[in-house]
Amino acid sequence: MPNGLAPSDHVLVVSFDAAGRPVVFEVEVYSESDGRGIDDLIDLDRNGRADLTVMNYDDGSWITNIYSAIGGRWRRASRALSNHDFPLYSG
Repeated sequence: MPNGLAPSDHVLVVSFDAAGRPVVFEVEVYSESDGRGIDDLIDLDRNGRADLTVMNYDDGSWITNIYSAIGGRWRRASRALSNHDFPLYSG
């Protein structure tokens, strides 16, 4: 990568816990967005809750993580989805 990486985006999500208190989640992503929102914020497993795919570059590999909103908090998932185990490493 002689020219370096493209600039990342900073995503800040505010959700609410069961008591109605705000919970802030922040992450740096390589993503695209348009007038409809962030392409990587979708319901991947069709359970009615949002999932966020986050891709970052570290130590020569691209690492893709999935974060799921559960109870107003975002948690990094360690699971299989679409025949892939996450986090997913690619070179």
